[in-house]
Amino acid sequence: YPSYNNPGNILDPYKSKQYEIGAKYSLNEKVLLTTALFRIEKANWYEETTSNGKINYSEDGEQIHEGIEIGITGKVTDDFTVVAGGTLMDLSVEKATNPTLEGKKPTDAASKMAKVYAEYEIPQIKGLALTGGAYYTGKKYADEANLDILPSYTLYDAGLRYKTKLEKYPTTFILNVQNLTDKDYWGSGTNLGDPRSVAFSMKMEF
Repeated sequence: YPSYNNPGNILDPYKSKQYEIGAKYSLNEKVLLTTALFRIEKANWYEETTSNGKINYSEDGEQIHEGIEIGITGKVTDDFTVVAGGTLMDLSVEKATNPTLEGKKPTDAASKMAKVYAEYEIPQIKGLALTGGAYYTGKKYADEANLDILPSYTLYDAGLRYKTKLEKYPTTFILNVQNLTDKDYWGSGTNLGDPRSVAFSMKMEF
């Protein structure tokens, strides 16, 4: 670890507190609304480059995440189901050894997220369903001073699910493609996001 002043130093475990209140409301037998207000208090981590050009890595201060989460699940038709939701958060570093960082946004945390997921059961082929989704993540910051911006991105998934029986055992085959468009994006300040991937699985119930 040539880049760090304190290689091998074990930090205290991060501790966090979360407060949440939520509600659910059925518009009818086919549509369910959910909402939640939350507050998360968690330790902040901090990297400081010292005069020798190396980095001190430490637990420093406190982050506050406050927000609202809204979701809807419903059947557009008997065969078409949609799940959608979004999250808005107010993010801030409340306490820090370096006072210039107080009020800044925590690194690698987006204040806006949204998703839409859908399933369509093909009436002509019993047990076969098409699945797909879109997932939006807002911009994030890669550095404590909030000068290095990681842009927002939207990812798409698509797949197939087939439920049948092998002998007498219920069996499900699943094919799923993640990051369908093979979009390049930053998952965090130090890691690129996952490229397009294809996964196949089978589940048998005994």
